[in-house]
Amino acid sequence: MRYQRTTDAASEPISVTEAKDHLKVDASDQDTYIGTLITAARTYCENYCERSFISQTWVAYLENFSWDIELERGEVISVTTVEYYNDSDVLTTVSSTLYNVSGRIIRPIDSWPSVNTDWPEAVVITFITGYGATEADVPEAINQAIKIMIGSWFENRQEVMVGTVPRAVPFAAHALLDQYKLR
Repeated sequence: MRYQRTTDAASEPISVTEAKDHLKVDASDQDTYIGTLITAARTYCENYCERSFISQTWVAYLENFSWDIELERGEVISVTTVEYYNDSDVLTTVSSTLYNVSGRIIRPIDSWPSVNTDWPEAVVITFITGYGATEADVPEAINQAIKIMIGSWFENRQEVMVGTVPRAVPFAAHALLDQYKLR
């Protein structure tokens, strides 16, 4: 199964103002840089947890239907389309009345249609996943992990701290994120 994000989050779970409060920064001359840190930290945390935080659209490409299709990237908000290449090589949409969605699982009510086995990615599922569309929907522990990462990257802009004994900056964020990891 291959996944592709087609629409990224429309907002971030942490605002620049929130990040600046956490960093104890009053001036606005680093707002753009702080904004890039927010996006980088959110992306890192999402990849670490293997889930989307703010609503995003993803496409899953499968070789064939299985009875239960477990979609990655967290809870499914909605399934936009379930499509497959039929025996005539035509991309065909499965009616939403023919399957159920529960959490991350898509299950047919009766059975899935047969697909053209000549296609390596014969099934195409477009879905929306995440905790919701706003920062208020994201669990506070995740927001705190993102703030910790932003603070670490803001204070330590290089991989190695010069003038000290070289060491990795510890990620307390992982302790907060581990409870949200899918695997």
